[in-house]
Amino acid sequence: MKKTQTINLGGIIFHIELDAYNQLSAYLDSVKQQFADTDGQDEIITDIESRIAEILNEKKIKIITHKNVDDVITIMGKPEQYGDKDAEPEMEKESESGPPKTTPKRIYRHPDDKVLGGVCGGLGALVGLDPVIFRILFLITAFFGGFGLLIYLVMWAIVPVAQSTSDRLKMAGKPVTADSIGKAITSQVEKAVEPGHGKNILKKFFSAIGAIFDVILTFFKKLFKALAFILRPLFGILFLILGLGLTLWGALVIFGIEGMLNFIDSSFAHILDASFYTLPISEYFIYGAMVLFLVIPIFQLIYFGLRLLFHLGNQPAFLKGLLTSVWIISFISLIIFGVYTATRFSADGFSRRDVPLSKMTAETVKVSIWDNDYFLWDDRHAHTVKRDGDEILVSDVQLNIKRSDDNRFHLIVHKEANASSSGRARDAAESIGYNFLPSADELLLKNYLKVDRDFSYAFQEVDLTLLIPEGRSVYLDESLKYTLDGVPNVSNMWDRHMAGHTWKMKKEGLTCTDCD
Repeated sequence: MKKTQTINLGGIIFHIELDAYNQLSAYLDSVKQQFADTDGQDEIITDIESRIAEILNEKKIKIITHKNVDDVITIMGKPEQYGDKDAEPEMEKESESGPPKTTPKRIYRHPDDKVLGGVCGGLGALVGLDPVIFRILFLITAFFGGFGLLIYLVMWAIVPVAQSTSDRLKMAGKPVTADSIGKAITSQVEKAVEPGHGKNILKKFFSAIGAIFDVILTFFKKLFKALAFILRPLFGILFLILGLGLTLWGALVIFGIEGMLNFIDSSFAHILDASFYTLPISEYFIYGAMVLFLVIPIFQLIYFGLRLLFHLGNQPAFLKGLLTSVWIISFISLIIFGVYTATRFSADGFSRRDVPLSKMTAETVKVSIWDNDYFLWDDRHAHTVKRDGDEILVSDVQLNIKRSDDNRFHLIVHKEANASSSGRARDAAESIGYNFLPSADELLLKNYLKVDRDFSYAFQEVDLTLLIPEGRSVYLDESLKYTLDGVPNVSNMWDRHMAGHTWKMKKEGLTCTDCD
């Protein structure tokens, strides 16, 4: 076991072993000695210490060891190497496996080359172009709805200024070593004492405007931080309540999905059952994917609320990656299931039959709905699906009325269904069971159809067309009110208003004989 002590390096607290502390102290003393006769020595040492602290902090080192100090010295460079072009830091040397590594540039606002906030100066340093080009672009786009001005202000607010020497070196894409920090500060000091430095009136004016904006921006940042500190618990409680509410909603969705689907449209639950029936894997896999798809975001929402309330730490990276991967897999699984379900009903087929109603001989025939215990005539909900033992009953039956080409009544029964192929859809349509009962003066129609037990629900429906000979009449019973569909008539009366009246087929079309 080795003794450690606590040090403050660049404003950051570290724990360091004693031998490592002695090694680091000796290194910093030699650096101070190297820059003893250099203008800006204090600033150089401060920036070097800040850079060392940054390196150690980036590596998330809890206790600095002798090896950690060796790594820092390798990156920063030894004092005896300063100014020697052949003795480059190890991060820039060419490795045996490839070309020399380069330091990527980072975007900062340029503190020296600025007119307002240094945004253009920073962009120029980033891409290696004259900042004047960016200033012209921002100026031109500022006249097109203020687009350029808005971008400039946003960048001014979110892009940090290159305050330290390390930031300036990163902005230029140069390695941040003790030698490069010393040279950069020395160069700044020399520029500062040059004659005529800073005497540009225009730049002074815009710099003053920039300083004012910086003060305003700093004020609002502090205000937002204060508000965040005050509102943090409130937002934590809000996210917790939202997460718990979504948990309850998710439980209702997962455990009562078929009931919800039946409440919205009873055909949805049967479509789901039909898809599960032919699914090559267990339906519980889909339910599991749905659970994960809903639960993972809700869990993250609740955890975020707890973080705000109790200042919890970030989730481990592996846990974040695991939850994200599982959520993506569940999302993809649901998409695949959705596509699979859609393709199961992508093709349609039909069966059509023209039935002469020779028994109907009366001049006026009453048309009404056959009484049943499954679907009341005043039930307005379409696509209603019910079960009667092994059979499926569907309320998708509609009636239209047109002129007959001969002197007899006819009933055209058009059956439709959907399936994964046209052949299967046609077979499903032909298997639909539908009954009606004609007599001399009455026609009883059922307002539902039966799906054969060998077929599942596949959007089966029946469209009826009653053909009336010219000169004959029909009385449309009130029970047809919600079954009539787009019936053409001379009065252009709405379908539901046609029920309860007698209609005669004349040369000009279907005409009401007892309407006011």
